[in-house]
Amino acid sequence: MSRFLKGAHYYKSVGETLDEIKCLLQAGDLVYGELLYWDDYVFDNSSSVSSLISKTQSDKIEKFATGLINSAISKLEDYISKNPNDYDSQILLAGTL
Repeated sequence: MSRFLKGAHYYKSVGETLDEIKCLLQAGDLVYGELLYWDDYVFDNSSSVSSLISKTQSDKIEKFATGLINSAISKLEDYISKNPNDYDSQILLAGTL
């Protein structure tokens, strides 16, 4: 996931908006995937206290993933408004939504 965040940062620095967006989407997707794994195998739900702690941690991770995806969607919508003939990007947005 960190490679996609680094990639997004790099692409932003060189002005490659579409590649930045794709990296943000990939990073968000990977965080969601890891969250599913952690929910099944890492978080401890054996007691009410540990379950509450696990839920809090899970919520923070989900909020981070959602932030990545929402940021990418917002940037993609802006990109499409400036490049209305980029149909591939429109398909990417539709698939993301």
